[in-house]
Amino acid sequence: MSLVGLAHFIELTALAVTFILLVRYWWRKCRLSLSDCIIDPSTIVLIGVVAFVVVSAVYATCAIFMYMVFPDYTYWLIGA
Repeated sequence: MSLVGLAHFIELTALAVTFILLVRYWWRKCRLSLSDCIIDPSTIVLIGVVAFVVVSAVYATCAIFMYMVFPDYTYWLIGA
């Protein structure tokens, strides 16, 4: 695996862990149980969508920073 591939793997792993931790945090903060989600599944969908938006914003911020610092980053990805 190349250095860039390893960086992407670490980045996506960190985003997945952030998503899971956000869902878990909001689940506990709202004091939800599984029976609540069976009765009203929109709450877990809302939590998932909000967590996805937050993780997407973090990803976009990281991508913008990466392209500002390393403008030739796309050439590294294709191995040029």
